[in-house]
Amino acid sequence: MLKIRALRDKRGYNAHYFAHYFGLMMIKKGLRFPKDYGNGKGIRTDSKGRFYIRVGVPPELRDLYPKEKGGTKEQFDKYLTGKEGTYQDALRNLPDVKRDVEQDLANRLAKHDPIVRKAEILLEKICEAFDDSDRQLSRQEWNFDKINIDINDLDSLRARETDEELAEYNRLINGLRQVYLQIANYEPTDDAMFNEIDVSHLEDKKRELDKDGEPVPTELEHDLDYQIEYAKEKHKPFYHDVGMVGYTHDVIRRYRNNDPKMKDWDDAKVLNHLKDLGIFKELGYTAFNKNRYDEILKAYKELEDENYKKTTGKGNINVSFSEACEVYNKAIKPNVGRIKTLNKYKLGQRKFMEWGGDLDLTQFNAQLCEDYVTHMEQNEQRPYKTIRDRITAVNQVLTHARRQGLIEQNQWLGVELRGRGKKSKPRALWLDSQLKDLVKIDMPNHFLMLFKVLICTGVRLEEACLLEWRDIQHNEEQIPLIDLFRVNNVLKNEQSRRRVPIAKVLKMELDSFSQTLTDEEIEPESKLFARCKFTLDPDGKMSTSSSKKLIRIYERLQSADYDRLTNHGLRKTFRNKCRDRGLVDSEAKYLGGWEQSGVDTSYLGQPQSFKRLYKFLNDMGFNFIMES
Repeated sequence: MLKIRALRDKRGYNAHYFAHYFGLMMIKKGLRFPKDYGNGKGIRTDSKGRFYIRVGVPPELRDLYPKEKGGTKEQFDKYLTGKEGTYQDALRNLPDVKRDVEQDLANRLAKHDPIVRKAEILLEKICEAFDDSDRQLSRQEWNFDKINIDINDLDSLRARETDEELAEYNRLINGLRQVYLQIANYEPTDDAMFNEIDVSHLEDKKRELDKDGEPVPTELEHDLDYQIEYAKEKHKPFYHDVGMVGYTHDVIRRYRNNDPKMKDWDDAKVLNHLKDLGIFKELGYTAFNKNRYDEILKAYKELEDENYKKTTGKGNINVSFSEACEVYNKAIKPNVGRIKTLNKYKLGQRKFMEWGGDLDLTQFNAQLCEDYVTHMEQNEQRPYKTIRDRITAVNQVLTHARRQGLIEQNQWLGVELRGRGKKSKPRALWLDSQLKDLVKIDMPNHFLMLFKVLICTGVRLEEACLLEWRDIQHNEEQIPLIDLFRVNNVLKNEQSRRRVPIAKVLKMELDSFSQTLTDEEIEPESKLFARCKFTLDPDGKMSTSSSKKLIRIYERLQSADYDRLTNHGLRKTFRNKCRDRGLVDSEAKYLGGWEQSGVDTSYLGQPQSFKRLYKFLNDMGFNFIMES
C-alpha cells in the first residue's frame, strides 16, 4: 500500500497517502499489544533479566518497519526496564512505553504526509490537561471539547484535489491558526466575571440602616470576595495558564522598552522587579507553563512550515495581508491602546491595499516597501510624517505576523525613510503679537473663551473641549484650578490626570463667560464649550472637529514667510514661556501634562507647591486676554 509514495498529484504538491489514513485508524483502534497487558499479562523477561512486551504490526503498516536484511517485521519487542528493573517497575513504565510506541508510529507515518500529524500535535499540545501537581491527565480529560475543530477532521488535510477539498484544507489551516492565536494573543480580563455578579444591592439607597445610620451589609457583601474568586476561576479559559506566559512576555518587553535602566536586564530580573512593585496581581507564569508555551509555539511553527511547503506551488502561505490585519487589530496591545492611534493604523493599512492589493505575507519584501514609499513621495506628494505613519501601520501587522511565526522576518524594517517625502513647514511658536491679535479676532464668544483657556493653561485642545463646569474648582488654599481627575474623563495618558491652577485674569474671564450662559448650560455636568458643537471622535475626544474649526478662525494670521501656526503651537508656546520665565521644567511638564522622567516623577500626583505655581501664572503677563 505504501508503494503509492512515488505518485504526485496534478498540482505538484506532496502526495497524499492512503497508508497514513489506515495508520491513523490503527492508532485509534489500538496497536497489537498483548491482551490484558494493562494488568501485567504478556510481560516477558529476556536472558539478562530485562522486562519487555511484544508488539504486533498490522499488515497495512508493515512497510513502515523494515528488517535490516530485507523484508518487514510482523512484530517487535519493546523493553520496559533495564537489567536492574523489577516487575513493579515494568508495570509502572508500561503506559509511557505504549505512548512511545504510538508516537514512533505517528512519526513514521508523518514521513508520508506530515501535515496531518503536525496538526494533531499542535492540537494535542494545546488541549492536553494536567492536575495541580503538573501531572498529565488521561486523554479523555483533555480539552478537545473546548475548541472549534474536531481532531478527527484533520484527516481532510491530506486532500486538495478538488475546489471543495482545497476550501476544506484552507478552513482547517485557518481554524488551527485561530486556536493558536487565542493563546498567543491572550490577555486576562474580568469582564465576564463582573457581568455575572449582581452588585445592584450594593447601590440600593433604600436599604435598612443600622444604629449608626450605615446601610446594613447584605449577604452579597459578606460573600463578595468568595463570589469574585469563584467567578474569576469559572471564566478562565482552559489555556489561561499557558496564555499568561505570552502575556507576561509582552508586559516585560513593554516595561523594558520604556525604562532605560531595565534595558540590559533579563526577563527574570524584570519580572521580579515588577512583582516587587505589585504591578502583577496574577501571573500563572511557571517554568512548567513556559515549557508548554514553547512546545505549542514550536508545534505551530512546524505546522506553518509544512503548510508553506505544501503550497509552494502557489508561492504563498495562504495568509493574506487583510487576514493578518484582522488578527493584529483584534489583538490591541498597550502601544496602540489609544483608539485614535489604532484607527490611524487601520487607515494606513487600507491605504496600502488600495495601492498594492491584498497580497500574501510572503510578498512583503524590502523592494515592495521601497516602491510604496516612492509612490507616496512622487505620485501623491506626501510629506515625511504621512509616509512614516503609513509604513508604520503596515509594519505593525508584519511584526505581529513574525511574532506569531507566520513569516521569518519583517523585511520592511530595514528600509530607510529619513529624508523622504515632501518637505512641510514645522509648527511655529506663537509670537506675543500674534497671541494679542488672536484674541482680537471677531469670533463667537465661546470660541474666544476656548482660546483664552488654551493660552493661559497649556492644556491640550482635547482636554479643554471636554471640560465641564464641575472641573472648575478651588483647593483648600482657595486657589482656583482645573481638575482633570474626573473618573470618566477621556485623557491621553496617566500624566494628563492633574490639577492646573487658573490665573486670576483667566478666572475673571471664566466668571464673565458663565454670565452669558443659561442656567442649564452652567449645570455642573454641562460642558463649558457646548455651544461650539464639536463632534466626538471614535476615541471619545473632540480633537478632529475642534481643530478644523479653530484653524479656520486664525488662518488670516498665518504668514507665508513663517512656520505654520497650529493649535498645538499654543501649547508649545505656553511651555516655552514657562521655561523662559524661570519655571522648573518638571513643573512646566506637570502643568501641561507632559511625561515626567527620572526624579521628576514626584510631580505625577501634584506639584510641590500650588501656591507657587498660582503666583507664577499670575505673573506670566496674560492680562492682554482682557483686551478682546
